[in-house]
Amino acid sequence: MDFSLKIFTKEGVLIMVAQETVARQKESDGWLSALDFLWLKITRRCNLRCIHCCADSGVQYPLMGILRCGDWEHVLEEGASLGCGTVQFTGGEPTLHPNLIRLISKARALGYGFIEVFTNGTFLDVSMLKTFRQLGVHLAFSMYGSNAEIHESVTQKKGSFRKIMGGIRGALDSGIMVRAGIILTDKNKDDLEGTRDMLTRMGVTTISVDRLRKVGRGNRSTHHASGFDELCGSCWKGKLLVDPDGYVSPCLFSRFYSLGDARGGLAPILNSGRLWEFRKKVRDQEAYRASCVPNTCSPDTCSPAARPCSPDCAPACSPCVPDIRR
Repeated sequence: MDFSLKIFTKEGVLIMVAQETVARQKESDGWLSALDFLWLKITRRCNLRCIHCCADSGVQYPLMGILRCGDWEHVLEEGASLGCGTVQFTGGEPTLHPNLIRLISKARALGYGFIEVFTNGTFLDVSMLKTFRQLGVHLAFSMYGSNAEIHESVTQKKGSFRKIMGGIRGALDSGIMVRAGIILTDKNKDDLEGTRDMLTRMGVTTISVDRLRKVGRGNRSTHHASGFDELCGSCWKGKLLVDPDGYVSPCLFSRFYSLGDARGGLAPILNSGRLWEFRKKVRDQEAYRASCVPNTCSPDTCSPAARPCSPDCAPACSPCVPDIRR
């Protein structure tokens, strides 16, 4: 509620600390309830079985969760009304979802300025790429190796390397903006430069690299409990994720921190003390780590403790989010 504080001087002169004082305070804390970026995880089904998958996706899951097309459209509508201008459709494999194009069209009609699909590239055909181009969609690809043997040791699916190569080439030939993310695991870490060089030769100009996050299957493979130490440090910056059943969390890696149900509205979640507590904690962690001198901090002095002070980890939410962050 806006208010003015009234103070009288000894001379009886009324001094008003005007409403702009309150407005400035609200502006300084505005990041607590901001919404700049939405992940819409529209399906948990995926044709691949990547060993590090933070979403633990696979062929065993239903194509759609509790949320149906109308529900997703409502999420997009509410997001736009709350000032969100960036959305990424993810999964699972989002190109498997029968309503993906309809939802992208809805986002474009609502005025989202940046729309991206994060894909494994195995289902992209000429018709889909043409539609993406017409709708101004950006594509992000998950790439794990410079050859089939290495890439497929991560995806655990024969033929996935050939298909993603075709998908990337098709997207580039169609004039679609493309970026690629490389997740380093024990299977592909020695092929990083080879993978990066191959993508560069293909014409991919934005390539990001991240370590394996101990979340989902990444957690099971390393026997490590997930939590705040696995966050990139950027998820306080106006981000939310909605999963196929409507559950909301701050980001892809923070499913351990439930914020509520999207069917009850995004606005109550954005104004909840639970989200504010999360954002304050992660922001403080990021600020503390940013004060460290690169490559000199020990795990005991640089928070979050599990990660080095490296630009590859923070503050960028790499490679999950496009490079349009604050």
